[in-house]
Amino acid sequence: MIDKENINDYIESSDIVGLLNNGRIKLPFLSDCIRFRLLRRYGGIWLDSTIFVTDFSLFSDVLSANGFYSGRFPVYLDWKIVSRGRVSSYFLASCPNHPLLSFCDDCFTYYMTCHKHPIDYVQIDYTIRVAYETIPVFKQVIDSIPYNNAQCFMLRNHINNAFDAAYWDYLSKETKFLKFSARNDKILEDRNPHSWYDFLCSYVDNPEKVVSYFGDSVSDM
Repeated sequence: MIDKENINDYIESSDIVGLLNNGRIKLPFLSDCIRFRLLRRYGGIWLDSTIFVTDFSLFSDVLSANGFYSGRFPVYLDWKIVSRGRVSSYFLASCPNHPLLSFCDDCFTYYMTCHKHPIDYVQIDYTIRVAYETIPVFKQVIDSIPYNNAQCFMLRNHINNAFDAAYWDYLSKETKFLKFSARNDKILEDRNPHSWYDFLCSYVDNPEKVVSYFGDSVSDM
């Protein structure tokens, strides 16, 4: 577990932690800086804590990639979101010292030496988009990632709805991870005891038996 007390055991962070202590950045921006620096130095996989992995062959996909991998979705390319679905900042994987991660890390560091505050909450997505649109080799790296896990948001706003075994069968074949939000806590205030949330909690303990336990139910999605 990395925290403010031990982070310097892993990466040089005195500059960004100082910005946090001075109130110039908040924890989400610090998290973005940390993920870039950790991946740049060590390589590996960054998964946000709001991701639920349903199929661990996901990591085989990562290992077979050519140095860089992320969630990439064709259905979101026309959405008015910064990433255009090309890269998922909550799921990044790379080899050590990958040029794209080094570029993003340097961009973050340089930006904060010139400006008092981040430009936007999703500055990490802006940074990757700048890399994509201005440096041809980075565009090639990102475009080489096969489309994957396009259904990962399907339960995000339905986590308290009734579990549906048939839909789970479809979903688990279409995606290897599910993306939720910290705001899902509000959805669960009036908790359904046979919800997707309860199913997923049970799935962690016993993935083979849990579907038969919940049985076929009608979803109100």
